[in-house]
Amino acid sequence: MLELSLATLIWGFSFGLIKSSLAGVDPHFVSWVRIFLGFIAFIPFLKWKGMDFKVGLKIAGIGLIQLGWMYYTYHQAFAYLKGYEVALFTVTTPVYVAVIEQVLRKNIKPMSWVFVFLALLGAAWIQYKGIQSEAYWKGFLLIQSSNLCFSLGQCLYRSLRIQNPELKDHECFALLYGGALLFLTGVVLAHSVSSDVTQLSTGQVGALIYLGLIPSGLGYFLWNKGALSVNGATLAIFNNMKIPVAILISVFVFRESADWLQIGIGSCLIFFALLFSEKTTQGPSPVK
Repeated sequence: MLELSLATLIWGFSFGLIKSSLAGVDPHFVSWVRIFLGFIAFIPFLKWKGMDFKVGLKIAGIGLIQLGWMYYTYHQAFAYLKGYEVALFTVTTPVYVAVIEQVLRKNIKPMSWVFVFLALLGAAWIQYKGIQSEAYWKGFLLIQSSNLCFSLGQCLYRSLRIQNPELKDHECFALLYGGALLFLTGVVLAHSVSSDVTQLSTGQVGALIYLGLIPSGLGYFLWNKGALSVNGATLAIFNNMKIPVAILISVFVFRESADWLQIGIGSCLIFFALLFSEKTTQGPSPVK
């Protein structure tokens, strides 16, 4: 679970950073830059030799879903929601992961659903504030689209890697970014990117470079690699761990206010679900 824990910590900084540093910057451009930098980071490790062409296409297709469409909707949501609200509305991700895992593998034990919904309850407890405007609904729907794509992508990648254990993550990960980059390049070309991207401040450029290389590059690599070593229920629950982490970082780093009682109760529920899911619903870990 080390990889998943590190990815969660890395992503915890992203929500507040995007809202505080990149507010007003074209979301399509932000998405494209992040994926482009991630692609550049992994292209030196790409190894075509010995890889089945169809498998390569599947990886690129997964990247289009997990990274391409996910970022397309994710960054648009910041126009309607605060940074911590974007994190909070990812509360439904574990349910999507659990359902998709059950469809793909058909081996999730009934008890795993108890822990998944316990984690869901914990995150929901933290985030419940009530819908205040139509912007919430727009942001919520955008994040649900993003959640679904992220869930489907990580489950499909996990399944593909299990079926192809000879693959090495660092040697094929550039293909994920390649599929996403093709899609987002089309999006950027189809939309008129606002001229403010030529007037970015040094801080905004630095934020883009950090987001592209660390959360988008290292973070997703650690996440997809870590997803291979845990059972489906634990993977679903880890998708909600970033919520309390993001809130804590927002409070202490980005100076946002939060209800500590809600955070404490919700976080305890999530940690309890994670602990007992790993102990009682252990599944096979066929890829190391």
